[in-house]
Amino acid sequence: MKRNGTIAAIIFVAVIVGYMAVYIIGAFASPLTTSEAVLITAEETVTINGYFVRDEQPVLSAGTGDSEACVSEGEKVSAGEALAVVYSDSNAKETNVALSTAESRLERLQRVASSSTTDISGIDSGISSSLNKLAYSTLHEEFSSLSTTCDELKTLVLERELLSSGDISEVESTIAALEAEVLSLRNSISGVTAYMYAPASGYFSSSVDGYEDVLTPEKAETITVAELQDISLQKADVAEGKYCGKMVYGFEWRFVTAISQDKAELLDEGGRITLRFSSDYIGDVRVNVERISEPENGECVVVFSSNTHISELMHLRRQSVDIVFASYEGIRVPKEAIRIDENGESGVYILYSAQAKFIKIKQIYEADSYFVIEYDASSSSGLRPGDEIIVHSKNLYDGKIIE
Repeated sequence: MKRNGTIAAIIFVAVIVGYMAVYIIGAFASPLTTSEAVLITAEETVTINGYFVRDEQPVLSAGTGDSEACVSEGEKVSAGEALAVVYSDSNAKETNVALSTAESRLERLQRVASSSTTDISGIDSGISSSLNKLAYSTLHEEFSSLSTTCDELKTLVLERELLSSGDISEVESTIAALEAEVLSLRNSISGVTAYMYAPASGYFSSSVDGYEDVLTPEKAETITVAELQDISLQKADVAEGKYCGKMVYGFEWRFVTAISQDKAELLDEGGRITLRFSSDYIGDVRVNVERISEPENGECVVVFSSNTHISELMHLRRQSVDIVFASYEGIRVPKEAIRIDENGESGVYILYSAQAKFIKIKQIYEADSYFVIEYDASSSSGLRPGDEIIVHSKNLYDGKIIE
């Protein structure tokens, strides 16, 4: 009897140990892993390469010596305005630089002398505003306005100094000396330099790459996939010193590319789409889908157009950009976390008060390793940011105690 009891006890212990072993092995084989529900924005994009097209005209240089631009890159200029100067020799260049400096200082002093402002606090406010403009222009690479803003700042500083000292006679004597200096420099530089002038009003760029007469707005209306692929063979050779720069007319630019037919079919001719510039110019630009050509060997020419950021983009020609087809905002859920309940509905389990809770979901976008799930901030029953999603666990069901 005693022996039978001992055997029964041994069997009981063995069963308990076996059960625990199976439980422990199962736990290690399928450990509980979770992932926090995070609100994200996923985008459907494709990277393309293409060319900027503008209405451009190269401006011939007036000489073979050293040249210097008279206007900033991307600056809007009027017809007849000086674009660049060619120096006959190094002395002429030094004289012209001195003349430009003297003329700028003279102009500022004349403005200060003729100013009737007596409010120092107003001038201080203007100085602060100019400094903010400089910081903004530098941060956003809007260099076309830097020269004007710097000139405004220098004038305000001079005006403040004058108001602080109250000595107008010193300014007047300095103006007289500068006027004599400017006249002398102009007489000495006459006949030894040549200027190039804008043939019409537009934007100035110092870059001439040989595509100006090849990639034209008219050509963008008819260019084929084959022609675009060979476009680099058609550009003109640009001899060093031949041009002082170019004029860009109008406010519109185009971007021409060739993309696969299946991607082109996602676009609507006459519609709007976002291009993302991630290299020389960083940012998203909304553009028009100007033209979609007939397919050619599985590809289509697509022409985008816009009339924004012309100054910032005019130095670019061949560029890699992203087409942003769609944007999806929702909660990121790993694919392994998706479950199907007994009713055939898709959802995920989350940890809620130490229990597994099943939440129905609606998928709005699929990536390689995750889904974007629709998020309704007004719903109290749906998946919410911060929820702890159960990715891996064994024998899950709604209400299961998770230890």
